Amino acid sequence: MERANRQFLLSGVDRGVVFGLVVRKPASGLTATYDGGVVRVGTTNLPMPVAEKIVSGSTIAITASKDAYLYVDANGVLQKTEVANGATKPTIATIGVNSEFIAKLVTNGTDITSVQDLRRDSPHGEIRTITTEGSFVTAEQSNNELLIPFNGRLLAVHAIVTSVLGATDAGTVTPAIGENEVFTGVTMDVAISFPLSSANGVKRLSFATALNAIRAGNYLRLATAKTTTGGLLHLAAYFEVAR
Repeated sequence: MERANRQFLLSGVDRGVVFGLVVRKPASGLTATYDGGVVRVGTTNLPMPVAEKIVSGSTIAITASKDAYLYVDANGVLQKTEVANGATKPTIATIGVNSEFIAKLVTNGTDITSVQDLRRDSPHGEIRTITTEGSFVTAEQSNNELLIPFNGRLLAVHAIVTSVLGATDAGTVTPAIGENEVFTGVTMDVAISFPLSSANGVKRLSFATALNAIRAGNYLRLATAKTTTGGLLHLAAYFEVAR
């Protein structure tokens, strides 16, 4: 069973964000948090004028009293360029012709005061979500297999704690795609793992980077595992449907 990363035919007009890359304004301070995401940037590797990159979520520190422009470069790395408050937006030549703007952040002497979304949407297939519940209770841990009714690819898995995890050890969620009861693990950018005693509301967002193609009638498995019992999750899987 072929389980390669599904690559959609891309053209030069397909640049932009497919999913995610939301930048979040902190309550205070000069460090912003951003979600991971899928973005299509330019490339000189013809005949394909666009390259798809996975960006993992993280944080970024911004200098006081600046306008900071966040962008993803041609290598798929989230970068920043800063100018004086109120100065002209940097040109695409400044950040690199193959880069994509993501957000503008404005700071004063102590805090990030605003975040402006600069993402442009890349044309893509319909984004669909399938949800289920996961458990770290010993008698309830399962493979959580979901029947998928369309062709496409898994983009990401989001998990949030809905009942505090038991102490002693971590709980994990492992995605896999199966056909005829043969399952292959999906390669994710970061492991979906929750530390011991994770509280309600703790979240994880992980993006599929390979082995994520799916056909109608396949199953997505989101297996939960934890040695010491305790804890519940809400799980959401995000797919791009083939065009």
